[in-house]
Amino acid sequence: MPARPPAADARTCRGVGRRRTGVRHAARLRSRCGDPRAGGCRPGARGHRQRPRRRAHLVAGADAPRHRARAVPGRADHAAGPEGSRDRHPLHPGSGRPRLHRRRGAVRPGVRSSGRSRIENARLYEAAEAAAAEAIEARRLKDDFLATLSHELRSPLNAIYGWARMLRAGQLEKADAQRALAAIERNSLLQTQLISDLLDVSRIIAGRLDIVPRPASLVSNVTGAVESLRQEAERKGVGLLVEGAGHDCVIAGDPLRLQQIFTNLVGNAIEFTPRHGTVEVVIGRDGGLARVTVRDTGRGIPAGDLPHVFERFRKGDRTAARGEGGLGLGLSIVRHLVALHGGSVTADSAGAGRGAPFSVLLPIAESSIERPVEPLARAGPGDDTGAGSRALRGVTVLVVQDDHDTRELNALVLREHGAVVTVAASVAEAADALARSTPDVIVSDLRLSDGDGCDLGAHAQRLQRERGREMIPAVAPTGLGSEGERRRASSAGYRIHLLKPVDPFELVEVVSSLLCRSTS
Repeated sequence: MPARPPAADARTCRGVGRRRTGVRHAARLRSRCGDPRAGGCRPGARGHRQRPRRRAHLVAGADAPRHRARAVPGRADHAAGPEGSRDRHPLHPGSGRPRLHRRRGAVRPGVRSSGRSRIENARLYEAAEAAAAEAIEARRLKDDFLATLSHELRSPLNAIYGWARMLRAGQLEKADAQRALAAIERNSLLQTQLISDLLDVSRIIAGRLDIVPRPASLVSNVTGAVESLRQEAERKGVGLLVEGAGHDCVIAGDPLRLQQIFTNLVGNAIEFTPRHGTVEVVIGRDGGLARVTVRDTGRGIPAGDLPHVFERFRKGDRTAARGEGGLGLGLSIVRHLVALHGGSVTADSAGAGRGAPFSVLLPIAESSIERPVEPLARAGPGDDTGAGSRALRGVTVLVVQDDHDTRELNALVLREHGAVVTVAASVAEAADALARSTPDVIVSDLRLSDGDGCDLGAHAQRLQRERGREMIPAVAPTGLGSEGERRRASSAGYRIHLLKPVDPFELVEVVSSLLCRSTS
């Protein structure tokens, strides 16, 4: 005989008041809902519900079969709870799967557990794991890059400082002194290149690296880059060849950036080619495109590294195994610059010891070849523009520079070439000098300790207008190399913008060119 349900169950039906008990009410319940002792509510009965006294446990995934097995016969929308429990767990009418609900008698329709949610959770977990792994790898690359940066900046400084100390001690023979000077110059240029690469990458990331395209000779730009590296190749014992120089074409490009592209590629090939190896530069056409291929007979690139050759900060086994220097930025800069010119660059390698050809494709411009702008000739100590030359005889120059050593260097080289030099360490000193006299040329940095060199340039030109005189030609040797700074300097009256470090003999050439004088 089934146990009678507790009286508490009967009291949960709607319409039962606390004051109304007795036989009439019990009969009314049986006629409306059926006999509780016979299994509960009659199918289709309405007007009653169980009161939510306490939370019922949720039915999910693995529990579903157990609860379906305990379903009360003849009741499609209920399932019996655990033995001894008075809970009822609603099932979906069609599938028999349990619904999740919060309290007895308060069902959340349409909420259920499924295999799809478990699969989705697994996918989310895998995505989180992958993101965490990528973050760890990015952190490792950053740490490696900072360590490499510290090493690459300190190494040339160590050579410069060491050779300078030896020269100062006066204990070097003449040949060793010349070697010391060459090492100082070479390492200074190396450090300059490292800083330039860092600045270029910063501009690329910020989206501020632009080019100024104009018709340019492809052969002139390629051969210019090759010749600038010939001495380095000879020092290392690497042969340097150029083929196809007779097949010139015009491309719309920025000459400075084109030189940078080919200098990086040829320099990279020289770096990874052993002594007695060869670097070959081939110029040709591929339909409406100009093709420049740089081949070497070096170590080659492992197949696993080829997809990452143009990524920032990735130097690959080719560099690490050889112990070569560099920040791993040059090729990523090349790819970006080539893309700015509307071209593409690819790398390939036939395997270890078989070299690595890099190919650049650039669109050919539809215009006649213009005479390329030749860079200013850089005189050296052995040229007739060296010490004792009087190319700037009688020229008055105002040198404005807040760095003492740079100020003294610029003044010395200009005086050695015959100029009459006035120096100023600040904007205020320069303004006083301009109030006293008018120089023939101004050589001023753009960032000074007490003000802006552009403001100084504008002040000088305003003074000239008030005096009814011509504008003073000005040169800006500075460490600020952005296009915006160049435009600001130009609007302030600076005709030439020189990026530091500045070759002292180039400074003489620039001052002479502003006055239409020859240094020969």
